[in-house]
Amino acid sequence: MTVDPTVTDTGAVTDTEQRLGKLWARLLRQEDIPSDAGFFDIGGSSLLASRLLLRVKREFGVELTLENVYANSTLAEMAALVDGASTADATGAPLRA
Repeated sequence: MTVDPTVTDTGAVTDTEQRLGKLWARLLRQEDIPSDAGFFDIGGSSLLASRLLLRVKREFGVELTLENVYANSTLAEMAALVDGASTADATGAPLRA
């Protein structure tokens, strides 16, 4: 068996996925959130999604919407969205994803 050094215990492969995974884990009271886990599939609700939006804004400086959470509900998808919004912010484009 070959071990991929880019994959952590949580299955997250990017720094954003790792940080976002920690936010999810605290909100959902779970450990080891895999990258392909869907927020709503593992216990998330619209109320928790609203709380997640506030934490994402504090942690990453990125303002997502509930629509973004529903459309990008896996950890990997949401991390990519956050990374894209962060890149847009760095180039002077609007911050909102």
